[in-house]
Amino acid sequence: MVFIMNLEVEDVFTEKATEVLQLQPPELLFLLEDLSQKLENMLTPSIARRVPFLKSKGNRNVGFSHLHQRSALEIAFRVVQLLTPLCKYLENIHNYFQSLDAENCGVAVGPGMEVEEYHVMASCYQRLLQIFHGLFAWSGFFELQNYNLLYSALKVLNSRLKQVEPDQALDELLSQSFHYLQNFHLSIPNFQCALYLIRILMVLSEKSTAPTQNKEKIASLARQFLCRVWPSGEKEKNSVPNDQLQALLSIYLEHTDNVLKVIEEIAGVGVPELISSPKEACSSTFPTLTRHTFVIFFRVMMAELEKTVNDLQTGTAADSQQVHEQKLLYWNMAVRDFSILINLIKVFDSRPVLHACLKFGRLFVEAFLKQCMPLLDFSFRKHREDVLSLLETFQLSTRLLHHLCGHSKIHQDMKLTKHVPFLKKTLELLVCRVKAMLIFNNCREAFWLGNLKNRDLQGEEIISQSSQESTADENEDDTSSQASKSKATEDGEEDEASDGEEESDDSDDDSD
Repeated sequence: MVFIMNLEVEDVFTEKATEVLQLQPPELLFLLEDLSQKLENMLTPSIARRVPFLKSKGNRNVGFSHLHQRSALEIAFRVVQLLTPLCKYLENIHNYFQSLDAENCGVAVGPGMEVEEYHVMASCYQRLLQIFHGLFAWSGFFELQNYNLLYSALKVLNSRLKQVEPDQALDELLSQSFHYLQNFHLSIPNFQCALYLIRILMVLSEKSTAPTQNKEKIASLARQFLCRVWPSGEKEKNSVPNDQLQALLSIYLEHTDNVLKVIEEIAGVGVPELISSPKEACSSTFPTLTRHTFVIFFRVMMAELEKTVNDLQTGTAADSQQVHEQKLLYWNMAVRDFSILINLIKVFDSRPVLHACLKFGRLFVEAFLKQCMPLLDFSFRKHREDVLSLLETFQLSTRLLHHLCGHSKIHQDMKLTKHVPFLKKTLELLVCRVKAMLIFNNCREAFWLGNLKNRDLQGEEIISQSSQESTADENEDDTSSQASKSKATEDGEEDEASDGEEESDDSDDDSD
């Protein structure tokens, strides 16, 4: 592919003539890489730059001494002047990949295609998106004196779609620019380009006075990229870098209008597909979900679930009955998602997965104590069955967290065991808080607390000297627990609250 550049020169008769220069893809890539590095050095805040390990801060500016004689505003102004040819290059590369996709029936690298040219063009695509992101993400655009420069840049993007009307509102320019750049998603050649495109759209959305309007579009586009099969290079074992996958998945969950439903879909549909597929295969619904990337999905989902429930306002007695019911339904969904995620450690028990489970598991329980328990205080009498169902589901999850504590101790993994004391303390607080709720609702007789056995992640009992000595007593406790639960269920006053019980050798004094 050849890029055409028109250059005006003056001939001997002082009349302007046009000389046509042919710019090959490698030459274009060289120029784009140079411009991208300059923008990163001048327009990107120093805190956001990637600094090599053990490198001094001064090394970041090596090779840019002449550039630093200019201000960031001057650099941004020069790039805005280059936007028209940059848009032309972006559109030409878009057409290149669109034509390849049509010729090869959707296959990224088809027969007879020049692989080297494909990768160079993909690199040009990525650099162009980096330049657009570096320009529009410049913090100087938020300053009032640079409003006209932002307006000029957006007019260039709008002119690629239609003729720009005079005195057009900034929000309308932002909306049309968003639409212009969104159209390129059909030709994105790799995951890196996909992430840069999403980030450009986010930057434009943030500058709008109504950023929520594009929130759903960003979530939809992020989902499309997560559900797409990406080609991998010859030297790449994985087509999707872990840090970029984590970033895009986080963007998807942050922008979707129902994060609990999305988490349930990924953990309840995508992961079972992965489990039932061959070792090197992926989820059919989410092709980016593989055994290699599962830990990324798990960690992001756990973090977003904890963040979501923490953002929910605590229920109060003054709230209406409808508000109580809505929040109770929301917490039922959250606890169900938590249960699905926690139970995945029975299949995926790698160290990073268990570490994420311990860390975010404790944070979720803390959020449950702070945000949900006050709601249960006021909802217990009118929604008794729903509250008991929620606690029963949550109990199974906290019991598995208890087993994880025992697993961490047995394997003497310092990275895991450092979380155990804090988690167990939180589980103890949960038991006390559930008891307080029952007392508050005049149901103290429904509370019964026994000893939990030390078990591994598969539910098998962990045999130790102390546990062998107390086996008979624990068996009696388990029998009593079942009998008590059965009796209380018949009486209509049962709420087994053994979610946060300690290990058998630590909780003898806590039995009630």
